[in-house]
Amino acid sequence: MDLMMPVMDGLEATRNIRKRDQETGNRNIIIGLTANTYDADRDKCLKEGMDEYMSKPFDIDVFKEIIAQFDFQIN
Repeated sequence: MDLMMPVMDGLEATRNIRKRDQETGNRNIIIGLTANTYDADRDKCLKEGMDEYMSKPFDIDVFKEIIAQFDFQIN
């Protein structure tokens, strides 16, 4: 989830997804992605309902490590 989307930022989108998750009983995994690297940004993402956070530039190995926390298999 990009935090700096133009119409709806990633935090608002996450809140909307979490609201829908509560209604459906599903749980979508949301990983925040931003160019900012402040600790407060990660805390804010997690507080708003994201499952994890990573900074740009996108690193596929970091992404795989994060996904592994959720028991997904990546080929």
